[in-house]
Amino acid sequence: APDSVKKLFSIEFGRRKDLTFQWKRALMNKVRQNELDTSSLEVRIAKHTALIRHWSKLLSEMKSLNVLFLRMFRLRAFYI
Repeated sequence: APDSVKKLFSIEFGRRKDLTFQWKRALMNKVRQNELDTSSLEVRIAKHTALIRHWSKLLSEMKSLNVLFLRMFRLRAFYI
């Protein structure tokens, strides 16, 4: 497939759920003892770390969107 198609279907342009899944998988693979290790303490900590990163990033994006909408509303009220 052409590079432009590969770029469109990459994680960068995917849903947040896909990105979070990849973060979680990468962190869990770093600390796994073997392929079937899904319940050790290290794996559970990695899983929760990925979820915390996901929620932190989502919260920061929501705050920046709220600030943007607030500024747009103020500008709109100023011109009316």
